[in-house]
Formats: sequence, C-alpha cells, structure tokens
Amino acid sequence: MTQLDGYLDRLDLKQGTLVVFDRRPTAPPLLQRTAIEQVTSPAGHAVTLVRA
Repeated sequence: MTQLDGYLDRLDLKQGTLVVFDRRPTAPPLLQRTAIEQVTSPAGHAVTLVRA
C-alpha cells in the first residue's frame, strides 16, 4: 500500500481505491473472497479496498 500512497501524493489526492484480484489456483470461490472495506494507508490516506 506504500506504492499507492506515492501515487496519491503525486496526484495530490487524500483518498483512492485499490482493487486486488486473487488469481491463485487455490483461491476460495469468488463469493467467499469478494469484499469491500474502508482502510487507512500507512501515510493516512482513506482507501477503498476491493478484494475479488
């Protein structure tokens, strides 16, 4: 998430969205691994985290 902080800082944004796709062959079924949550990055940005 540190890399996302760098992007947000360069764009002068206080919040952003990160989408993570789990493409492992052993990943749980889509309905079990899909989630949307609000988190705070290490630098204090508000981030909407989407797991799919």
